[in-house]
Amino acid sequence: MKSKLYTEEELIEILKDKYNDCKEYNIEATDEEINERFNHSIGVKNACLKINEFFNLGLDKDILINMGLLHDYSKFLTIDDYKKLLEIYPNATDENYLTYSSKVHHALLGDLALKHELGINDPIILNAIKYHSTGNKNLDIYSEVLMLADYTEETREGDSFKNARSVLYESNDPINIKKALCYILSSKIKHIKARGFSLVNETYYAYLEYKPYLDNPLDRCKQILRAIDHNLVKDICIYDVHDRSPLYDYVIVSTAVSNKSKDAVISYLRAEFDLRSVEEGEFWTLVDLNDCILHVFSNDARSEYNIDRILSEARKINIE
Repeated sequence: MKSKLYTEEELIEILKDKYNDCKEYNIEATDEEINERFNHSIGVKNACLKINEFFNLGLDKDILINMGLLHDYSKFLTIDDYKKLLEIYPNATDENYLTYSSKVHHALLGDLALKHELGINDPIILNAIKYHSTGNKNLDIYSEVLMLADYTEETREGDSFKNARSVLYESNDPINIKKALCYILSSKIKHIKARGFSLVNETYYAYLEYKPYLDNPLDRCKQILRAIDHNLVKDICIYDVHDRSPLYDYVIVSTAVSNKSKDAVISYLRAEFDLRSVEEGEFWTLVDLNDCILHVFSNDARSEYNIDRILSEARKINIE
């Protein structure tokens, strides 16, 4: 049987009706949340199409539009709604998904609502929607695009979303799809752990699958520079010391704009990375990020210690 696909116009009306009716079964959904979710869905659809075009993937645009607009179709369903769906489709999915955080129910169980209410049976769409929030170690290209679009669409605000967009659109080399997914999964895991939530197995195994694509020191340097790109430091120099030190590959030397900005750098880095160590002095801070070392000096301290002269024989790296 051919799977049901809707036109973009039909999908817009479906979403409007679904979200307008959601207060009947979820009194916690506010008008602001509903409007934000609707605008986010539009943004994800646009991002799916943008990624497809940017990387010249040649994917089916109708499928991209359907999965982009419907990815959060089940966002405002209640636990009782999901239980009823599991009764209708008792062998369709893992009932243990209900024990996971409610923030991922709309993804892991959303495919059941789409089948039941809209007659969508396309496995590409259902699989992409199922794992768009948690990830999975066996994502196909459509699922990868949806997960990227969900995280990088333009209404998403915050440093993590901005950094993910930078990784994704650094160039149209398809390897950046893998790198951005690694960054997103790493950010999700850090966010989940920081809030004391249980980590979904799918997310952990997906991260291990994509980790090799971003697990090199130069990419880490780029991530570090993105994390501190808040006009906090100046005169940044990156030195390649992989053949000079057994402990790390790159040294980043920078000058803090002010003492407050030096403290802010540490806060931004803690939010993005698991720091091996931080040594803070009044005029000099050293941050160990495993493969990379970051120095943040005051103006006078950088001149006094003259670390750039000490590293002058190392190859200097230019990162645009």
